[in-house]
Amino acid sequence: MGAWGHGIRQDDFVCDVIGVFDDLLKAGKSVAEATKTVKSNPRPKKPPKVVVRAPKFAPGDCLSIRLESGQYAAALVLSADHSNVEYGKNLIVVLDYLVSERPTIQVFGDRKWLIRTHHSWNHAIDLAWYLPVGFRSAKDRIEIVGKIEILASDPKDSESYCGWTGIGEQIVYQREWDANLK
Repeated sequence: MGAWGHGIRQDDFVCDVIGVFDDLLKAGKSVAEATKTVKSNPRPKKPPKVVVRAPKFAPGDCLSIRLESGQYAAALVLSADHSNVEYGKNLIVVLDYLVSERPTIQVFGDRKWLIRTHHSWNHAIDLAWYLPVGFRSAKDRIEIVGKIEILASDPKDSESYCGWTGIGEQIVYQREWDANLK
């Protein structure tokens, strides 16, 4: 039923095949006849269907994010990675913007990244990869307000992955942290 070790004879299926093969040799069959008798599955399972999940946004898309408080955050899509067709992803950086109005295109052109200093973030930019999984729960809060050119000086990669439900929330935490320090 499964593998319990690291060798080829540590798997139940392999042991079954070897057992049938040995039984056929003991019954007087030649190696060629025994090999022909041990056949592959006549009805193998079909491989699973590939589900294509493209990145949700294009590089340069300027995102307005409505937060629970009714305020807006802003984020810029830096890249779209299609290397895995089932899990396309977007690299998104959140801007230092928390206002009661949607961000204008000028906000994105200024490129004032959100630098997180709250808790143990150590001056980290709010930059992460976002997969298409879970986007549906946040799509009503996110709106494309424009498109700008991606610059060579913009960040290129991140080791972080985030879920869509929390996009833009770090600006709220940062502002609360800053208010408590005063």
